[in-house]
Amino acid sequence: MKLKNFFCAGLMAATIFYAPIFCSAAESANDKLIKIEQDTYGEEQTGAILNRLSRIEKDFTGKNMQGNMNARIEAVFSSLYENTGEPSVIAKLNALEWNINQQVEVGGIDKRLSALEEKILGNKQTGSFNSRLRALSKASFGTENIPLTQMQIPANTLIKITLIDSATSQTLHVGDILQFQVAEDVNIGDNLVFAKGLRGVGTVANVRRARGWTATNGKLEVDFNSLRTLDGQNIETFVGEESKQQMIDNHMTAGASLVALNLNDRLNKILVHGKNVDVAAGTELYIQTKNNSAIYVLPASGGILQPVFEDEDDNFYDDNLDEEE
Repeated sequence: MKLKNFFCAGLMAATIFYAPIFCSAAESANDKLIKIEQDTYGEEQTGAILNRLSRIEKDFTGKNMQGNMNARIEAVFSSLYENTGEPSVIAKLNALEWNINQQVEVGGIDKRLSALEEKILGNKQTGSFNSRLRALSKASFGTENIPLTQMQIPANTLIKITLIDSATSQTLHVGDILQFQVAEDVNIGDNLVFAKGLRGVGTVANVRRARGWTATNGKLEVDFNSLRTLDGQNIETFVGEESKQQMIDNHMTAGASLVALNLNDRLNKILVHGKNVDVAAGTELYIQTKNNSAIYVLPASGGILQPVFEDEDDNFYDDNLDEEE
């Protein structure tokens, strides 16, 4: 298969079946490279683009690929995020972490791999990221193929979340971003759909400073609009009637204050006349999925730890692509 045809087919498949967090027509190759670096090393790298790309390719596969720069970046990008034909690298790493830690961690892939190796195999391993992922999968699940399967997740699936950032109407502005994470695993049947620790972002939609001299309450409304899935996609979320009812039933006064949900007298504990809205990090509330979404999920039963060390060829790219020695 020619390099050009491979990338076109992969991108078309991703467009039809998925809405990945990192897929945007407006993104340049450099934008995508920066996002790859942030997820791989924890931050954007410095230096010439080709040198940075070469490092990423060698870290993941142990070798560089032929072809133009944009095509090579697209190949890395697709393998990390787009779940085209098989689960992405991000999906595999998230599944491994959940199987061992019962939650998904944050940080660069390099550090997350090393942490898993310390826990499972006793020390950090050498070799490409892909070969190390396979060894960890073999040790954790008993097979190099992590048992991720595709599943249609219905709209309005409820998700309990926790604020990572504190929020106050005194300093926030419309458009500011607040981070949150999944507070509890969400299962549908025997499948893990949303793992504890997965990250999302909310956007401040409305804010009003308190005016003590006029006894005017502060006000703060947040749209919890984006959550990353187990396989690295970004899906739309919101606070709908189902999630509001959950907050009412669970007396989540602090969380309710962020979405303009009035829990009667309980709200006065936060919205005192002339006081700003101050909601602490760690505050819990509910959100729900906005649309039906096809994502990779993981059987909720854990794997079996059977450390096995094997040295096999990498399959990070399509086998038909020309390789540069």
